[in-house]
Amino acid sequence: MILEATLQEEILDYLLGSTAISTTLPSTWTLGLYLGNPLTTGTELTGVNYAAVTVAATGWHPAELRKTNVNMIRWPAVLNAGTGGWTFPAGTDLYVGLRNGSGPVLASLENNSVNISGTVLPSGDYVECPAASLTFDWYVYPDTQSFAMAKGLRSAILDRLFGAVTWTPPGNWELALWRGSPFAGGSEVTDPEYVRLTRANDATEWGAGATPKTNLTQIRWPATGTPLRNWGTATHLCLCEAGAAPSIAVALSTPAPLRPGVALVLAPGAVSISWAY
Repeated sequence: MILEATLQEEILDYLLGSTAISTTLPSTWTLGLYLGNPLTTGTELTGVNYAAVTVAATGWHPAELRKTNVNMIRWPAVLNAGTGGWTFPAGTDLYVGLRNGSGPVLASLENNSVNISGTVLPSGDYVECPAASLTFDWYVYPDTQSFAMAKGLRSAILDRLFGAVTWTPPGNWELALWRGSPFAGGSEVTDPEYVRLTRANDATEWGAGATPKTNLTQIRWPATGTPLRNWGTATHLCLCEAGAAPSIAVALSTPAPLRPGVALVLAPGAVSISWAY
């Protein structure tokens, strides 16, 4: 799954800052076929009888981390390629783009379509995606990268994108320190002095519209003074709902040993969060 750049930024603003997503996310998407990535330079297929099709929120399987089509999707939905057929230039990838009123905002490389012969779809034929063959997923975000999300959060965002369920970010995030990625066997720092920090989830703490997203205020452990004991080496800053496991993990630019007399101070701008494919 590929997200349009503005939508990527709006999702980050939604997660960190609670700024509403302004890109229209319809419950019924219009799906077009594109020659090349429609979010960069790809262009929509043209040809006699070609027409985009629509798929409602109920037309996608609700499996965690992956949305696939419940029913076969066919271009055109009725009729067939008309006189002259449809041309697919050699070496050009075929994509499916989900578009709202302003154009494609989601896309997926289509490797499962059938009935394409060579570089020309003959007159009288059509393109189809069999049931469960068109995939939009989060597997492009490995849990070991610098910015990772819990499976439940990724699933909730997918539901939000495809119109089935609305997820609301918390009013406050608990900030926690982890030794190793929480999504790859890491553990939270423990010590009698150590406590999670509670920060408002608003534009005062996280700059709106910025790429990458950064913290606007200082983050410090302990809040005052310095550790009396060895806390170990923190590698990740985690954002958690109250009392819960991490929803978001951000790798620190440099692992931070917390030992007697040495506090961890993350100055404004030290936490950097951006999408990566």
